[in-house]
Amino acid sequence: QINFARFLQWVFCGKDRCSRGVLEPTSPTSPNNGAEEWERASVASSTTSSRGPLVIKFTFEPGFRLQMGGIMRMLQPLDGQIDVRTATSRTARGCKKVEVLLGKGIKLWDWDTMVTQHEYPFRNMASTNEWIDDLMKKHIPLLLTLARLL
Repeated sequence: QINFARFLQWVFCGKDRCSRGVLEPTSPTSPNNGAEEWERASVASSTTSSRGPLVIKFTFEPGFRLQMGGIMRMLQPLDGQIDVRTATSRTARGCKKVEVLLGKGIKLWDWDTMVTQHEYPFRNMASTNEWIDDLMKKHIPLLLTLARLL
């Protein structure tokens, strides 16, 4: 089970304490066997509003545009719930980064940090379709729930 308050603390503050939008424990001794209950204290997203659609940003090389068109078509059923933004980078090879613009940003794919541990999900259309299907079924519903809580 996910503790959304702690997850929000991590998204907005990392390991440091926040100076604004701090998540404070409700009491040092909590009634549920020492597990701390966290309460949300006006945490606002700097990049997106909880009332608007969830923003997903793809950063890719100019030669990736054809494959990006296929990704956009696959994400069309979620048109009212998500907003897809794109950015091209001359230094990128393929798709460099996919992130959700929520809080400090939630990385779904980052070439620089993930390529050594994971297979490149955009190597062909079949792997791209599989990655986008997984994103639509597992990650986007969770991120939409998280965005509503902000």
